[in-house]
Amino acid sequence: MNILTEKDLDIFFTELYKKLNNYSYRECLFNDGSCKKPIRSHTLQNAKVIEQISLNGHVGMFKLTFGQGISIEVNIPRSKATTFLGICNAHDTSIFKPIDLNKNEAFDYQDSHKLNLLAYRGLLKEYFEKLNNKEVFKILLDIIKTRDLKRLHNFIPYTKKFKVYFPFHELDTNVFSTTLEGIELALRDIQNIKTSLEESIFNGVDLVDHDVIIFEKNSLFALSSICTPNTFFDNSKTLNNLTLLQETNPKLAPKWSGICLNIFPDNNKVIIVFSTPKNESSLKRFALDIKEAKDQTEKEKLLTYFILYNIANVIFSPEAYKNISKEMQEKIKKIFASTIIKDTDYPTNKEINFFELF
Repeated sequence: MNILTEKDLDIFFTELYKKLNNYSYRECLFNDGSCKKPIRSHTLQNAKVIEQISLNGHVGMFKLTFGQGISIEVNIPRSKATTFLGICNAHDTSIFKPIDLNKNEAFDYQDSHKLNLLAYRGLLKEYFEKLNNKEVFKILLDIIKTRDLKRLHNFIPYTKKFKVYFPFHELDTNVFSTTLEGIELALRDIQNIKTSLEESIFNGVDLVDHDVIIFEKNSLFALSSICTPNTFFDNSKTLNNLTLLQETNPKLAPKWSGICLNIFPDNNKVIIVFSTPKNESSLKRFALDIKEAKDQTEKEKLLTYFILYNIANVIFSPEAYKNISKEMQEKIKKIFASTIIKDTDYPTNKEINFFELF
């Protein structure tokens, strides 16, 4: 008979999920020995982009909560939206100053250095979070291996109810080990992207292509993230397993298999930037399909579904969201939730258009 009840396991994994989101070893990614404590660095421009989208200092975001699925929160302080604790103030300022624009200053989307910085800032958040997640699972596996009750109490506070004995054997270490392996594989690919962007930014080596799309309208949502799409818009599969491809057919393998995507409002326009490895035609196909769509509405819907199927780090106007019908809100949540669990084909009839809703 197991000692851990279903309720115990639910609370255990809920606290573990919170740990994944909040754990940080508080060290600057560019630590040169003189760095101070990392600040909450925004992946999106705070003064220019987030201020436009926020309402009374708050924005809306998608949120995944363990055991509760997808929720959409519309009361997240702009000081915490799209932030991560990975860079000290000195490095954040010195590296990203060229893209920290004033409210009325237009973004120069023809400047490749600024485009590289956009992609790099979004990537660093993903990279830092994966590093944190790796550390969390390594600590947890070590606690289970050593059966260290005191460390477990400090790491997962709920377990303090087990004052003398905790049934470590009832935790499936295979699940945690497999998760750790997946995180390490993802880190390898992110590291490849990071290396290419750093070569481009700091050494002037041209290793990144940027496909820029401009919509001549205003829209109150924004994102900065990386993704590895599994499916093209026609539902054919992408060659997205970089590690496997490098091992089986290295000549076909791109240097990295992800896409860095930035979307933000800019002086009554929407700037969309797809950043991919230099001369990697398969990953450029997404931007090309959007550019070649039959009309503006089709372009907007293709991009909306690309976001829903691949991106989580999205902020939007709370006021605009409240004006969306409950039925449409539920459709957005349902699609977003389904694509987290499994690969999903793009629908023929695309109903949702973020550029109209927001």
